Amino acid sequence: MGIFIGNTFLVESLNANICAVILVVSIDAIFGAIKAKFKGCFNDKIVFIGFIINLSAALLLLYLGNCLNVHLHYVVLVVFGIRMFSNLSFIQGYLVNKYKF
Repeated sequence: MGIFIGNTFLVESLNANICAVILVVSIDAIFGAIKAKFKGCFNDKIVFIGFIINLSAALLLLYLGNCLNVHLHYVVLVVFGIRMFSNLSFIQGYLVNKYKF
């Protein structure tokens, strides 16, 4: 199905980069919220504001990279990918310790 959609709708390179950045920032925010919930310090306002600020910073870097003709979306993807996997490793450790796998 993804191949059909990909072949049917032509997505410009910039739009594809924007979609990738939004996806990675969103997943990072979700994993960060789960991590905060497990740590007992979850606050929905902080998660929402953090998501908006992170997304704004990522899109600003993407825009600046586009203006300078530099591929800064790779930097954004790497940084938020590292954060995402860091949060995921905390969640994994928490679940392993809680359920004693």
